[in-house]
Formats: sequence, structure tokens, C-alpha cells
Amino acid sequence: MKKIRYFFIISMIAITSACDVERKIDFESFSILHNENLSRDIHGFIITENSNPLKIPSSFNTISQLSNTLIHSDWLSSKDYLSNINELIYALEETQLKEAQVFINALKQAKKNYAQNILRVNAYAQTLQYSYDKTLDRYTVEASDYRKKITLLEKSNDYYLTNIARVEKELEIQREKYFKAKKSFINRLNVALKDPITTFNINDNLNFKIRQKTKPKCEKFWGDYESINTKNNNNCVYINIDYLVSNVSKNNKESVHQIIKNNALNLWSELITLNGFYDTKTNKTYFKNNLRSQLAKLKNDYLKRKQLCAHTCPSVPMLKQQLASLKDEKNKIIEPYILDKNNKIDIHSTGFNKILNRSFQSNNLEITNPLNTFIALYDNPKAVDAFTSEYAHKIIINYPKEFTISINRNGHFIKPKIPTKNYSLFVNVGSTCSIIYQPNRQGLLPKVISADSLNVKTKNCGLEELIKHNLEQKWFLYA
Repeated sequence: MKKIRYFFIISMIAITSACDVERKIDFESFSILHNENLSRDIHGFIITENSNPLKIPSSFNTISQLSNTLIHSDWLSSKDYLSNINELIYALEETQLKEAQVFINALKQAKKNYAQNILRVNAYAQTLQYSYDKTLDRYTVEASDYRKKITLLEKSNDYYLTNIARVEKELEIQREKYFKAKKSFINRLNVALKDPITTFNINDNLNFKIRQKTKPKCEKFWGDYESINTKNNNNCVYINIDYLVSNVSKNNKESVHQIIKNNALNLWSELITLNGFYDTKTNKTYFKNNLRSQLAKLKNDYLKRKQLCAHTCPSVPMLKQQLASLKDEKNKIIEPYILDKNNKIDIHSTGFNKILNRSFQSNNLEITNPLNTFIALYDNPKAVDAFTSEYAHKIIINYPKEFTISINRNGHFIKPKIPTKNYSLFVNVGSTCSIIYQPNRQGLLPKVISADSLNVKTKNCGLEELIKHNLEQKWFLYA
């Protein structure tokens, strides 16, 4: 009884499978097929949303987009030019196609051409830079002279006399404050030490050191020097306090140490307001806007103004016009936007590009478009046809096996099970014919597909030719 039941189940599965999976294409009903040899293998391809041989692969899109970018970019002004060439070479190599090699070779030659061009361009830019530097030096000196004269003349004599008097008064007050701070320092030391000689030595040998602040807080020691809290956001200030107290008796050392630290801060503040600070080791002046410097500048500017106006003061509007004319003269010699912020020629700038284009006419720089060979291949129908044909063939042979169907010459085939009802069936009959069938909404194929079946279309080319056509359309999209 069990054997009969088992046999019955197996029979039902076989009948159901035969009814649901086995199908046939009636080739004879398609008159367009009369030129095709149906004795060879025929393949069908199931097209879904995710698997579609007619869809342009992303790798091919990358190749066509990069090619277009390179061909339409300027080799000199584009700073990504070389990296784009390398990226395109990599994309072509990834295809592993024999017909891609001719394009790869052309791009590798383009890299060599580009390197040679850059060498020649840099040599030309250096010659130009020498000429520009002389022009810039002359312009800088003359323009600075005009600006100084304008600045001096825009202020009246009364302005200078009033401000000289004001700063002289401030200087005298500040000088008194500084000497008062010195005297207070010496008196406190005398009270603590009761030794005028030691007091004199400490006062005479007090040294300050300054360095740029690298951390939020200054380090307490810098060699033999100890920091004082100046509350300056940019610099740290140190004094040679260990050396100053080295000859002080042990009983007085702590009190003298504290007197020096407390008074050094006040001395430093009064000193930099009066004189600023000059670091002998770095030859650098700090706090340049001190009172002595202000007074010296005011007196110097007043003297220059008097010399300018010895007979008649020059006209300020006239000087401004001469400055503008000087700038125009410079711009006629030096192409605008050719120099970077350091006044060095930027060979990638639009200004340099203009000069270089003019130089092509008058100088034999032996510079050509690095991509000339590649561009010729890109526009060559034979080279493109060979590449896209091989690419199309690769797409077909690499199509997922689970979405392909083998069809015999009588049209019989078994549809594989696929996880979707939305699909099309593309039958690649031969080089001059294809059959496309779109199932109904339920995703059910009829047992026999004929020319009279609903949702059937024919094309007068094979799948490979159709793919190649799509690739070429994409390739020449920007041509």
C-alpha cells in the first residue's frame, strides 16, 4: 500500500513539473527566421530588474565618463589630469579585454607626453619668472614710495606736531614710572639684604628672555630661567632668577627670590611700554608699538613731509593717479591671475595658459596635447567597434548561469525557477534575429510561444549586436 502511494506521489510531481516547466518556441511560425541555421545551439536569457545584459555596466560607464572628462579637459590647467589618466588606465585594465590594450598603450604614451610637456612648461615659466621678478621688484619699490608720500601728505603739519607733543609727554611719564619701579625694586632688596653691592649686582644682572607660547600655559622653567606670569596670550617671559640669588645667603634666599619675582613683573610691563624688547639671540624686536618707536616714527614722518613740501606740496589726487597708472603698467607686463600669493608663476592658472597659447605662435616649445593618440582612437569607429564587440561578448558569456536557458533546434526548453514574476525572455536565435517575450502579470509562460502569441517582439539582430550597439551609443554620447 505504501509503495503504491509513493509511486503515485512521484508520478504527480513528474506530471506537474512537465506541465509547469517544459516549454517550446515555435520557430517555424517566425518567418523572419528563415535565414538562420537552427541546427546550432540557441540560448535564452531571463531579464530581471537586477540581471539585464542590455543594461550598460557600471565599469563601462566609468570608462566612457573618464574618457569624456579627459578629452574635454585642459591638460595644463586641470590639476587632476594625470590622476584621471591613471584611473582610466586602471578601469580599462580591469576589463581584461585584448581590444582594450590599444587604448591603454595610448594613455601610457599620454603620461609620457604630459611629463615632457610639464618639463618644457616649467623651463619656460622659470625664464618668465626671472623677467617678472625684476618687474615686481621695480613696481614694489615705486608703489611703496607713492603710498608713503600719499600717507604723509594726507595728514597735516598740525597732526604731526600735536601727536609728537602728546607722545613726548607720555614718554616722559612712562620714563618716570619705569625708574620709579626700578627704585622700588632696589629699595626692597636693600631692606632684605642690607648689602648695597649685592643689591646693585642683582639689579644690574636681571635679564629677561621671551619665546612664543606653544601651550595654553607657559612652562615654569626654561633652562636656568624661571617664568613670570605676564598674562600674555602669545609669549612666555622668563628671568634668570637662580643666577641672581646664587650669591645671596641661605637665610635671605627665599625672601629675595619672592622680591625679584614680584618686582620683575612690574619692571617688564613698564619696560616694554617704554622701549619694547629686543632679543639679541634671535635679532627680533617685540612690542614694536612702544612709546620710543612711536615718537621716532612721528618725527621721521614729519621730517619727510617737510622735505616733500619744501617748495610746494605734491597733489595727493595726482599721486594716486600715478599709483594707479603704475599698477596698469605692471598688469600690461604681467598677465593677471598668473601669480600665486607668493608672487610665483602658477603654471596651472588661466593667466599662464593664455601666455602659453600665445607662445605657441612665436616660440617652438614642442608642446602638443598629450592625448592626441588616444583621441584619434576614441573617435575611430574600427577601434571602438572591436572594443565594444569584445565587451559585449564578455557580458554574454559572463551572464549568470541561473538566468540562462538552452533551447534545442526544435524550440524545446526548460525554464529555470527564478525568484520573481517580473521578467522578460530574450531568445538569441542568431546574428540576424532575436525573440523577446514579456510574460503576463502572473509571470506564466504559455506552453508554446509563437509569432501569434501576445507580448512577443522580434529584432533583426542578435543579442551581442544589440549590446554592442548600446555600448557604442554610450561611448559616443559626448562625441
